[in-house]
Amino acid sequence: KMLGDSARRAQESRILKPASPGELGGSLGGVPSAWKLWKGKEAVLTKYELGERTSVGAVGSYSIIDNQSFIGDEHHFSSSQPLVVYDARLQKTGVITGSYRLRLKNAADFTDVVRDYNLKVLSEQPEIKMFWVTSSTEPFDLQAMTNTLKKDSRIENVVLEVMSRTYEKR
Repeated sequence: KMLGDSARRAQESRILKPASPGELGGSLGGVPSAWKLWKGKEAVLTKYELGERTSVGAVGSYSIIDNQSFIGDEHHFSSSQPLVVYDARLQKTGVITGSYRLRLKNAADFTDVVRDYNLKVLSEQPEIKMFWVTSSTEPFDLQAMTNTLKKDSRIENVVLEVMSRTYEKR
C-alpha cells in the first residue's frame, strides 16, 4: 500500500511542529545544502532520562528537545552533542552524529586511511569498498574533516551522514 506524503514524513521522523525560517541557521559544511542547523533544538539519546525536558519529536534513537541554550557547533563537534538539522523543502528533521560513509577506490587502502586521519571504524563492507567511520578524537571540525577526506585521492566518495528516519519493529 502506498503511503501519502504526510504519512511517509511521519514515518521518516516524528516531529510535532515544522521548523520556522527564523529557527534555521546556515548550511553545514559537508552536508547537502538543503539541511540547515535547527537552532534551539537538541538531540538526546532516547535511552537517557529527559528529566524536566519535553521531547518534541524523535529521529532514529534520538529524542529531539527544545533547548534554547544549546548552541550546536560544527567546528567543535562532539558525538555527545549531535546536531539537529532540518530540510524545509522536504519538511524532514535529521540528526548529524559525526558518522561518515566512505567509498574507497581500493579497499586495501582502508587501514592506511584510518591511520592517516586518526579515524574510528564504525562498520565496514570491504567487498563493496564501503566503510563507516568517525573521528577518534573529539571535539573535531566536521567541515574540515569532510574537506580533508574529499581531497584524498584514495577516496572515491565522502558523505557526512544525516540520520533522518525512525525505524520501528513490527
